[in-house]
Amino acid sequence: MNRTLTAFTLCFFAVVVAISLATTTIQARAATDGIVDPYQAYSYETMLEDATELQRRYPELIRLKTIGTSVEGRNLLLIEFGNGDRRIFLNGATHAREYITTSYLMYMIDQYAHAYANGGIYENFDIKTVLEGVTFAILPMVNPDGVNLVQNGLYSTQDPAAVARIPIHRYDREGYISWKANINGVDLNRNYPANWNVDRAVNAPSSSRFKGYTPLSEPESIAIMRYLNSNMSWAYISFHSQGEGIYGWNDPGEWYSQQLDSMVARIMEESGFRKLTGTSDNNYGTFGDHIRSTFHKPILTIELCEYVGSYPYPDEDFDRVWSPAKTVSLIIAEEVMKMDAMSYWAFQSDYLYRKLSRNLFITMFTLHFLP
Repeated sequence: MNRTLTAFTLCFFAVVVAISLATTTIQARAATDGIVDPYQAYSYETMLEDATELQRRYPELIRLKTIGTSVEGRNLLLIEFGNGDRRIFLNGATHAREYITTSYLMYMIDQYAHAYANGGIYENFDIKTVLEGVTFAILPMVNPDGVNLVQNGLYSTQDPAAVARIPIHRYDREGYISWKANINGVDLNRNYPANWNVDRAVNAPSSSRFKGYTPLSEPESIAIMRYLNSNMSWAYISFHSQGEGIYGWNDPGEWYSQQLDSMVARIMEESGFRKLTGTSDNNYGTFGDHIRSTFHKPILTIELCEYVGSYPYPDEDFDRVWSPAKTVSLIIAEEVMKMDAMSYWAFQSDYLYRKLSRNLFITMFTLHFLP
């Protein structure tokens, strides 16, 4: 009898503890009265709904823009977050199966905005000072068509027959949930001009690794470059999901090296991320290389998650993504605010330099030959 009571008591307490832990988790998630639920397969439609609600709740901080459209006509949403003069460009979900980076960016906006409106402190960072000093220009989902394919399957696309003709790369073993490319079969992180003109083994549309038939062949990459060519940023961060580390830490000695080194050191200390180095197999046509060679600004590619193979990182494990990386953008903002303003203006993009030089030449030519 006593043994039965003891067993019953132990089971009862185990159930109570389990309920208590579950309640604590739910309360922790709801404590900020948040809008964004990152513990789900975060879709394009959910992103649009959450962005609209975030803007409604925090109109003094958040502005929504469209910078272009995807292959299938989805608007490429850009969220301007903050009121500072120094812009920092962030993007996520360049690769379709890495849509947890969209969850991360949307949740980040939600958390920081809530902190701004409720005391102004987040993890010992002065959010009010940060968001009055910088503006985050955030493109949460670079590749919405690809994300839709990964989450909803082949027959959710506009032209299933065309998509079905695109081969699945041998490394993408899980089929369409392993897809990285846009809906044309072009890897958007291999579609930029820098180091594009190299021979690669994948020379036709594929679920990953195809760089496109020409640089900037895709509407998504064109839209990004058009925006960046006319909206100068002080730093650029591209979020991906495999490797818990940082690319771009070894930028060769530009004027911003002091802030770049400090960014990387502080992020590594806060997150435990390691330094990563690209190889010839994957370092071609990348967003990072193109930004670095064109704009001469800090550009980091941050891999948020541990490596899980060729499928999406589990949504239910979002806390393991958020916890180490929750202050990454605040660290970057603080370092950007330390940058010397004259140096920034001295190193405008090659695009603008060529445009200004052309206009100056035309002006001087006209003045010389006019009577």
